[in-house]
Amino acid sequence: MTTLEIPSARLHALTWGTSRPDAPVAVLLHGFPDIPQSWEPVALRLAEQGYRVVAPYMPGYHPSPPPRRGDLLEISDQLLELCRVLSPTRPVYLVGHDFGAVVSYVLMARAPERFRAGATLAVPHIRAFVRNGLLSPAQLRRSWYMGFFQLVPLANAVVPRGDYAFIRRLWRAWSPGYWLQEHHFAELRACFEASMPQPLAWYRPQSGVTGAALRDLPAVLGLLATPILVPTLYLHGEDDGCIGAEMMSGQRRCFAGDFEEEVLSSAGHFLQLEQPARVSARILSFFSRYPS
Repeated sequence: MTTLEIPSARLHALTWGTSRPDAPVAVLLHGFPDIPQSWEPVALRLAEQGYRVVAPYMPGYHPSPPPRRGDLLEISDQLLELCRVLSPTRPVYLVGHDFGAVVSYVLMARAPERFRAGATLAVPHIRAFVRNGLLSPAQLRRSWYMGFFQLVPLANAVVPRGDYAFIRRLWRAWSPGYWLQEHHFAELRACFEASMPQPLAWYRPQSGVTGAALRDLPAVLGLLATPILVPTLYLHGEDDGCIGAEMMSGQRRCFAGDFEEEVLSSAGHFLQLEQPARVSARILSFFSRYPS
């Protein structure tokens, strides 16, 4: 694992695998509350199969600086620049988890020619999630943290309290069968200490909040009204305590290209850590249909 800085995209990243210029590039996007190190078990398996794997610290997660406006379109501009720098002439493979999945849908909708195939984890297509979630009292309860983050001074004070006990609580609730290792949590805590309150701002759509990634949600939903052309695999943990598997219902209509979805048993929200062999095998099998 090495580090990489892409000044034109204003991003830092971790990398695995070959540096051969002809190697296929896989870009892995983390979500909240997470860091790119969570991709390592999957990244190593992709690297073994010849991929050059790049997992950026998402905008606002130190050492990547905060975005200037902070909306999803700006964030996707940065990641499209990252893809251009990594692979100027060939499409890349894209994998996104949680908020990284949200950004992946935007990327594939905006620039389908830049992506050979995609895989998203733990957050269904946004139009399906919004449609299903608004009709689900259970999902509205699971999404309580999004509302809490709107209480800006309170949330900013509570999240770091007690050695980031709030973040530990989310991981335990969202992946009830998984125990976050202390060395991993130490890296996560260090990233949040250097980044706060920026990671919370992703969930704050009101104007005037720096980094409010959801501020342009209506425009993004309009963009995603057109079905995604990029071949896409979707994976969801059966025991996910953040987003219920029923939120997947009807998302197939949001994809015009090849699309597969699967619910993995014995996995929660952070399924790339809980079931890395199964997740990697499914991604590799799907991507192999679309050689670069």
